Amino acid sequence: MNLVRSIRAALTLTAITPAFAATACGGPGGAVLIVVDTPVTVATTWNGRYDIRTSIDINAPLEIAPCSVITIAPGASLSVRNGGSIRALGTAACPIRIQSAKPVPAAGDWERIDIYGTASSNSLFQHTEILHGNASLYGVVWVEDRASVGLDNVRIAQSTGTGVRLENTARLSTFSNVRFEAIGAEVMKVGPVALASMGRLSADGIPNARVALDGTPSAAAATWRALGVPLEVPSMAIESGVIEIEAGSIVRFAPDAVIAVRNGGALRALGTAASPVVFESAKPAQAAGDWRRIEFYQTSSSTNLLRNTTVRHGGDATYGVLWVEMGATLALESVTMNMNSSCDVGGEGTVNNTGSTVARCAM
Repeated sequence: MNLVRSIRAALTLTAITPAFAATACGGPGGAVLIVVDTPVTVATTWNGRYDIRTSIDINAPLEIAPCSVITIAPGASLSVRNGGSIRALGTAACPIRIQSAKPVPAAGDWERIDIYGTASSNSLFQHTEILHGNASLYGVVWVEDRASVGLDNVRIAQSTGTGVRLENTARLSTFSNVRFEAIGAEVMKVGPVALASMGRLSADGIPNARVALDGTPSAAAATWRALGVPLEVPSMAIESGVIEIEAGSIVRFAPDAVIAVRNGGALRALGTAASPVVFESAKPAQAAGDWRRIEFYQTSSSTNLLRNTTVRHGGDATYGVLWVEMGATLALESVTMNMNSSCDVGGEGTVNNTGSTVARCAM
């Protein structure tokens, strides 16, 4: 039976789980549920076609069944908080689609999905497409500090700004086969906690595709993996843990960026001859002196290492591109320094050099 059930502001319903018969992949047949001003307050399953007309708070577990299609009206968003969760559990044969409600959809038609720090920790998007969001301020999927989300076989496309934004210590419970297409800004903006859980992603049709690190101090051991797109880094500190950068990584430093390695932290760029690590400028038109330097303090670990690494576009006339404080140690193995605006290595610390040509700054 074809049925359109309208839930209006004057007559709201909660915890509705209509049974829809699934048809071919790409969306179930049967009824369309129109949702207006209806928070999720008890465990609920959406199974079918839903037309979200206003912003909805999700304050209890919400599961979205395979093949479901969720259309969202202009200006509306989904906000997960107060112990709620959103689990979009599509399958390879029957993915879920979250998209614009407009007849002719376009980037920015609706707002975003917010996951707050008060939400449950098990939100997950699995075999899910998220299309047409307006991510100009926060991201199509925005995850507050201390909150968590999993992304497994997810495609985020045709959005006006950042694809996914994870604030400060927000976490990724899983990250696998994540794709971005036609995103208006960086594909992801993350803190160091989320970055440590990320692996390679794909980005198509995105000029200057990149993952942006938010500048929160890195205070735990982690590996920054080769992401398939550059990692953009602002000024920040590496403290209390070893950061290892995987071979093949491209790390782009924001204008005037300074990276400080101190208080037990260490930086280890582990390139290979075939897959070097590259440190370079984040500016579209790269030039010498775009960013400033990396500082290795005497309080840092003695394991600092740049191996098979190219360092370019930096420069500080006083300190050099790599500054090593007295009492600090830095090993350089097959490091290439070029297109910098100053001397290469400053400071009075120990620099153990193997197979690198570097210019020490005058004392």
